Amino acid sequence: MQASPLALEDLITAPHSPQQHFTLPNGLAVHFQQDRRSPLVCVHLYYHVGSSHEAPGHTNLSHVLEHMIFEGSEKLATGQYLRVIEWLGGSNNAQTLQDATVYTMVLPASRLEVALEILADTMINARLSERAFEKARTAVRDERRLKIDNRPVQQAIERHHALAHGTSPYGTPHYGQARDLEDMSLIAIRTWYRNRYAPNNATLVVVGDVEADALQRLVERHFAAHEAVPLPPPEVPRHATPLHARSQSVTLPGLRDGLLMAFNVPSLATCDEPRSVHALRVVAELLGRGASSLLYSQLVRGQHVMTGIDPSYDYQVRGDTLLNFAGYVAPGHTPAAAEQAVWNVIDGLRTAPVSAQHIENAKFHLLAQHAAAQASLTGQADAIGWSVIGGTAPALRQQHLRTLASITEQDIQHAIDTYLTRERSTVTHLCAVTPVIDQHPVLTCADLSPGIAAVDMSALMSAQGLPEIALDGTQRPLQQWHTAQGSKVCFVASEGAPMFDLQLRFKAGACHDGDTPGLAALTLYMLDQGGGQWDAAQIAERFKALGATFSRNVTPDDAILRLRCPAHAGLRSDALALLTAVCARPSFEPTALERMRTRVLNYVRRREAKAQNRLNVETLRLLYAAHPYTQDHHGTVASLATLDRQQIVDFHQRAYSAANLEITLVADLPHEQAQALLASLSQAFTATEQPLPTVAKAQATGQPGTLRIEEPGNETTTDNVTLKLAFAVDTLPDDPHYPALLMANQIVGGSFQSRLVSELRERRALTYAIHSRLHHYRAASVLIVSWDIQPQYLDASLELVRLVLRCFIEQGPNPVELDMARSQLLGKQLRTFADDEELATLLAEINAQGLPADHCSGYSARLAQVSAAQVQAAARQAFDPNRCAVVSVGPNVAQKPLPALVGADH
Repeated sequence: MQASPLALEDLITAPHSPQQHFTLPNGLAVHFQQDRRSPLVCVHLYYHVGSSHEAPGHTNLSHVLEHMIFEGSEKLATGQYLRVIEWLGGSNNAQTLQDATVYTMVLPASRLEVALEILADTMINARLSERAFEKARTAVRDERRLKIDNRPVQQAIERHHALAHGTSPYGTPHYGQARDLEDMSLIAIRTWYRNRYAPNNATLVVVGDVEADALQRLVERHFAAHEAVPLPPPEVPRHATPLHARSQSVTLPGLRDGLLMAFNVPSLATCDEPRSVHALRVVAELLGRGASSLLYSQLVRGQHVMTGIDPSYDYQVRGDTLLNFAGYVAPGHTPAAAEQAVWNVIDGLRTAPVSAQHIENAKFHLLAQHAAAQASLTGQADAIGWSVIGGTAPALRQQHLRTLASITEQDIQHAIDTYLTRERSTVTHLCAVTPVIDQHPVLTCADLSPGIAAVDMSALMSAQGLPEIALDGTQRPLQQWHTAQGSKVCFVASEGAPMFDLQLRFKAGACHDGDTPGLAALTLYMLDQGGGQWDAAQIAERFKALGATFSRNVTPDDAILRLRCPAHAGLRSDALALLTAVCARPSFEPTALERMRTRVLNYVRRREAKAQNRLNVETLRLLYAAHPYTQDHHGTVASLATLDRQQIVDFHQRAYSAANLEITLVADLPHEQAQALLASLSQAFTATEQPLPTVAKAQATGQPGTLRIEEPGNETTTDNVTLKLAFAVDTLPDDPHYPALLMANQIVGGSFQSRLVSELRERRALTYAIHSRLHHYRAASVLIVSWDIQPQYLDASLELVRLVLRCFIEQGPNPVELDMARSQLLGKQLRTFADDEELATLLAEINAQGLPADHCSGYSARLAQVSAAQVQAAARQAFDPNRCAVVSVGPNVAQKPLPALVGADH
């Protein structure tokens, strides 16, 4: 295998400006990285308290407190925290981890002081009221039901981690014990807050367009007066010694046969020598990461024992940790057989070590991922934050990268022999069961929230007199052209970008399958199974050696291929040559075709066996009857079994042509160089005499109707019902009325400040998540409202959602909602332009929708011109009940009326 044209050390580049650090006298640590490539700033505030700090019987304290922080402080009334940040064009989130609770914001740099003032106020002045407490407990309860109780594999993972960690605090379920949540008191929450939310137990990370001196002045202004508190002595989570092999089987309805394997290993914080940790990172990459890994090559592509396998290694935590491998078992095999096959691969490495070149490729790929993190503000902030969480100095990052680059074959062998042993292992067999299926033959607008009230920033001194968000002047210009061969190009020059982001979209999706469903999908999935002089394993290994990430997926319209690699000219050139071979010169080797056919068949069988997987297809069938979009884009078992190689070759020849290709690129290249590079790429795809026809516009049926798919619950889960309310929409992105539709969707269900979230989550605690989204196909647009609900409230919640939509049509938006929607949409556009990978996807959508190069530059002006009447008119057309389909999946139970209101009106 050819080596990379770039040395490992060349990927260890210094940041654009030196990373800086200071600590206030009260103990608040601040890490700062300046990045002036976009007018944004990313702020992360870490409190060094998480689920692993909680004593038995008191789990979930950190998680409940995280939710309560948003419910008001001295300067902000209930609900204003999130509202203010979104009003200012920002986004925000929070997350409770094992070792920390983190509050994150990304917003225009001119708003930085507002973010700091809010974070400083909530650090010591949070209003932890009884109402906020009950609301937070409900949210955590609903979150667990959605993410754990309704997902059998997550329940199994919880049990697996508990067994693997043993008595370590990391063995406590991340979402805590249900009993502890019910027994929790507000006094315990207030005590937890008082003892843990303090400057000397917090770290602030700031990355973006701000000067260091200015940042320090702002931090001192808002945090310096906060007093430190006494902290308990730090405890390091350690695994029990001596270790011994542990195993279990977990059998749950809805669970697929699978395998979880964990090895007790150190983290950077607990290791004797950092080399051992970085060697384990390489081992995880060699064994399980991607199609070139040993386990994939031998057990998925070779022996067909498993359908896939993935590693994970959280090496930046404060205690002993786990090296995990997880995967599903292929039909005809058992978890026990898969376990033995994994051990055979690991044991084989003890006598036949992996080659030096494979080790170099794995290290190169890991280092390339570190480089990729520098392409976005959040990636840089996350890199600093994980160092902080794990107790290692962020300033040592370069040193750790150099250690990773220096890992040798001997280091790898020592790591395998020392840590991948039986006594350090925990094995969980995931076992499916055959479900027993039972056979089964008013509010008014005055009762609803009227929409969000005014944003109150009067107590935030730093928020006074802020100008509107500046968007147009900060964007990099979009450039569009057609190559000589007819490929459509959309390009943005990203100065200083460390990565090269390329997307190829062939208009070769499932809508072109005709009477051979699955043809487009199988053709696409065969591309990287052999091309040029390489087979599937060599292609995967070559991408890894170049530090490149290659992915592909099929949609109803398109076959999409994505390439992301370091921006170095040699790497870019080799990665493009490989991508070209994959796309333009696939071999479609018969043996590889049969392997891929089997994998796709197994995938389709699983999809067909679970009603939840049919939601999208059934929704489109109700809306559009017999249009090609109404077929599952992965095909059917019957059709896939009969497709032959010649059909695939013929389809590839017709579909993968230059004139059928749309290219999007974000890279640090001048226009002329990008034009030459993409012209060469386009030339690899020849013209075809029989191009694929343009898919006909989807015509909505007059009365789409309702479909309820019963999928009974079981004793081990508290299954929700999933609902989709879908509307066929005629307003397309190039329509002058489209900005009004965007704003209507944003106000109704497109954000956390929307009417649907306010009504169903905040006021009534019916669901953890509800949202509306616009989905654009080349021949149709669909607006979908989706949510999960306890099955007894299916009918009541559906009527409530319909009422919210009807009342919005009757009332229209209020002025605050209009301004909030504009700020949210402008802020989202800013954040997209600051992240090259997301920007490449936006460019692809612009290409597909036929929008002009100045579409983004005039975005804010178009939003500014939208009136309340236009939004109301757009909503009236979009939420037309005569063009609405309702699909639900879940248990069929007796229905109940809506529960009483539990949240405060906004």
